[in-house]
Amino acid sequence: MRRFDLKSLLRFFRLRRRRIAVIPAVNCKDTPCVVERLSTLRPLGFKYVHLDVADGAFAPASLLMESGAPDAVKEHAKGMFIEVHLMVTKPLLEIDRWVAAGVRRVLIHVETLGIREFTDNFFALKKKHPRLEIGVSILPETDAEEAVPYVAVCGFAQCLAVHPGYSGQTFITGAIEKVEYLRRDLPACVIEIDGGITPELATRAREAGADIVVSGAYLWDAPDFMKAYAELRHA
Repeated sequence: MRRFDLKSLLRFFRLRRRRIAVIPAVNCKDTPCVVERLSTLRPLGFKYVHLDVADGAFAPASLLMESGAPDAVKEHAKGMFIEVHLMVTKPLLEIDRWVAAGVRRVLIHVETLGIREFTDNFFALKKKHPRLEIGVSILPETDAEEAVPYVAVCGFAQCLAVHPGYSGQTFITGAIEKVEYLRRDLPACVIEIDGGITPELATRAREAGADIVVSGAYLWDAPDFMKAYAELRHA
């Protein structure tokens, strides 16, 4: 029989009671698509937006690599908190142009930088851009244990529940176990889960310890965007 101490029980009921944050994902091949989706989200009152960037090498997709993309985001996302998921082989070369566009958080894949290089650049970037939040993302194939040293530095982990690239992929269940592992090992960190999210999976993610779910296809393909958002938010 499993034993629970008082702290474990309190945390269990707290996680079941609280709501999870839902951030809409914008996964587009080109700038006009991004402008259209940002123009949809702003009137609806969304403050947080997740933006996918891919270089066609780290991920099979090429998303928002054109030179004018950051300027378009800056123009159409004023007042919004933009989080950029850098699915690229050389993330350090991309950060400055997105910070110049007003991006508030960047997510770097642990698979692209060694821990020493990540740590050195984390503190250098924080000194250069004090308002910038920096987190790490973990591929479905990467063990959560490998990400722990990175998350210990930055305090933010994204568990990717699909392969990097296009929206609309099927959820990979191992992501839930990664959330549980990171929550146990680093209880104070912020945990986000991204990819293939449904209301049922949002509930499982919340109970595992996730703070944020990122949703793309479930929201954009729904007949009623706001109804789909409410279903995730109240999962």
